[in-house]
Amino acid sequence: MVHSLDAMCARCEEMDTHSTPRASVNLDAGVAMTLRDSAGKGVAVLGGKVWITQQGDPRDIFIDRNESFIFDRPGLALVQAMADSTLLLFEVEPDAQPRRPQDITVRSGAA
Repeated sequence: MVHSLDAMCARCEEMDTHSTPRASVNLDAGVAMTLRDSAGKGVAVLGGKVWITQQGDPRDIFIDRNESFIFDRPGLALVQAMADSTLLLFEVEPDAQPRRPQDITVRSGAA
């Protein structure tokens, strides 16, 4: 059965990611947190394990301690602790965004 993120998040905690470029969050096992307008933000797992899903994204993303994920879709995202977890939420610097191949200029020969 497929549930919409909005329906799944009826009991979730909402995190305001607009107020600070970095935030530390502790989630107990089974607790979920929603992030709105999450594209360009990231989450690092300092301890524990989390499940992530994004609106319009069929992937189930699991990240463990010492791993991170950059949200790549606009809209709602859900982060649920699979075990007691400590997370660092952060904003990605615009220059740190992956560059598209068409945006890279390749020069050959001596200048």
